[in-house]
Amino acid sequence: YEVICTNGRHIASDFVVLAPGTPKPNNYPRLNGLPGYIDFPWPSHRIIEQVGKHEHVGVLGSSLSAVDAVMTLVDNGHRGKISLFAPDGLLPRVQPRETKTVHRNWLTLEAIHRIRRETLQPVGVKQVLALFQKEVEEIERKSFPWKEARREGIPAAVLLNRDITLAESGGDPILVLCEALRYDAGEIWRSWDIPEKKLFKKWLGTYWMINRHAMPLYNAYRLRTLFDEGVLEVVSHLSGVDYGHSAGKFQIQIKESEYQRVDKLINATGSASDLTQMNYRLIDNLMARGYLSAYPPGGALINERTMQAVSPEGGDGIYALGHIVNGMMLDTNAVWFNVRTAATLSKDIIARL
Repeated sequence: YEVICTNGRHIASDFVVLAPGTPKPNNYPRLNGLPGYIDFPWPSHRIIEQVGKHEHVGVLGSSLSAVDAVMTLVDNGHRGKISLFAPDGLLPRVQPRETKTVHRNWLTLEAIHRIRRETLQPVGVKQVLALFQKEVEEIERKSFPWKEARREGIPAAVLLNRDITLAESGGDPILVLCEALRYDAGEIWRSWDIPEKKLFKKWLGTYWMINRHAMPLYNAYRLRTLFDEGVLEVVSHLSGVDYGHSAGKFQIQIKESEYQRVDKLINATGSASDLTQMNYRLIDNLMARGYLSAYPPGGALINERTMQAVSPEGGDGIYALGHIVNGMMLDTNAVWFNVRTAATLSKDIIARL
């Protein structure tokens, strides 16, 4: 392989490891370059330098990235209103001070393998959800109010108060079980075919994300204070963004006929999962040459046992780590995951050397 740099340098290599990190959101490209638009919460100095202390700030998204943007603002003396806009308006859940240890009887890799042996059929999303529900009810030692667990339509401040109370007492069984599954979940994910992975993302993806990637209790307390002071709001049903050049403000469309205007806008919607939407020149060039292949649920097609990219023209010496493999792997931005997959990749390369 030959790595070609923008400064004209060419570097010969026997192996190439693609580890480009987490890409910026790329869902509002027409906003790029507009005054007051910040396309990514990091590095944080851009927020600090561009946002006035008393300006009304809009944040696109309500996940951990959006919470980080809020923390950056208030840590640096922001006093103006902050509005988080998202289609579902769901904040991450709240981590308990100490996570309870649970013993799983239903949703285990052993149980899933046993079902596959007995039925000679793959264990899909619906079956895994049924096992999850059985496990939660066993942890709870009673029937669980599943309808009450749905969160759409409930004000974010109300849900946050509930989650803080639960976190102070050790967390609810859904959150505790998601944490207990942090290592096995990846194995279950890899056992599913493309339709099952797409079904999970569409049906349960949001709930998995807000429970698996919860916010620290300390940050939850701070958000609650901001809600109580009337500084923070979370607005659901985001449907569009425009910019008024004459007024110099962003216009956020909510549903069909409701609008809010903000002075500055931060995009914290998260990274694209599709390779073609990551806006990496390197990735685009590799795909154009057939050195990378897209995997329909997201990211690049790889050999999961070695982390090698599987492509028509790229040979067997290109490897990939992190967000770029988000479709074939789960938890691709977690530290423990990247340590594990980097070790897998390293062992393969060392064995080949």
